[in-house]
Amino acid sequence: MNCRICGGATRIAWRLGSYNILECRHCTHRMADVPYLDAVRLYSDDYFLGGDGEYLDYLSERTMLIKRGATYAGILSRFIEKPGRLLDIGAAAGFLLKGLVKLGWDGSGVEPNEKMAEYGRTQLGLKMFSGTIESYTEIPPKEKYDLICLVQVIAHFLDPKRVVRSCAGLLNPGGFVLIETWNWRSLTARLAGRWWHEYNPPYVIQWFSKRSLDGLMLGSGFELLAGGRPRKQISGQHAKFLLKKKLKNSACGRGIGKIVDLCSDDRLLPYPGGDLFWALYRKKEEEEN
Repeated sequence: MNCRICGGATRIAWRLGSYNILECRHCTHRMADVPYLDAVRLYSDDYFLGGDGEYLDYLSERTMLIKRGATYAGILSRFIEKPGRLLDIGAAAGFLLKGLVKLGWDGSGVEPNEKMAEYGRTQLGLKMFSGTIESYTEIPPKEKYDLICLVQVIAHFLDPKRVVRSCAGLLNPGGFVLIETWNWRSLTARLAGRWWHEYNPPYVIQWFSKRSLDGLMLGSGFELLAGGRPRKQISGQHAKFLLKKKLKNSACGRGIGKIVDLCSDDRLLPYPGGDLFWALYRKKEEEEN
């Protein structure tokens, strides 16, 4: 399988369960050898609420994630003159979107899980489309947007290049794309190796470096404006769940599990975000015609 970012040749970095983890020899991107993905089935209720995916109870993180949306609104205000129309792709229950809407953005969300989308509509008063970004762009939508958010989402797509090109078509001239994702080239990820928590196919199937993300975006008609490391918190419940799930088969993991059990589920813990980064891109003028 060739690289889904640059089309270059790949090598097998290692095998994780039934999946080959491939690394591009050219742009350093990593991806799982997954030929097909059904997002509606994969990101079912159990993904958010049942512990089969990445969460025990995603809805319990409402307050924390709304605050993260507000934090991003503050970051964006340094580069975007005023809030405009926003589309949040992979919006889940709309918590991040709600934080941005509170600070002036006219926001809509796209989410394949119907229960999460319905929560955003009924509990948060948001405009939410139930479906994938692919089905959303098939309509096609009449609206154009000033900003598209892909926060902890781009790593879940089978074909990131196609999604980014769809984003370009949905943007107004000079529109922006905000991306937050995990950096497999970070020190944290390299030290953890195959035990890094983001190596979790089929839920996470793309692992970017800053170089490969820039390659994707610049090659799709965008320019980099800014980037950095987000300040992130994680609930005690979520931290315990992730650690136990990833390390459950090791003696070390079982020991760590006993230690983290002492932490309250409701306590917010600082996440050592060296392996997480954000980047803001702007659509180039010459690509708008």
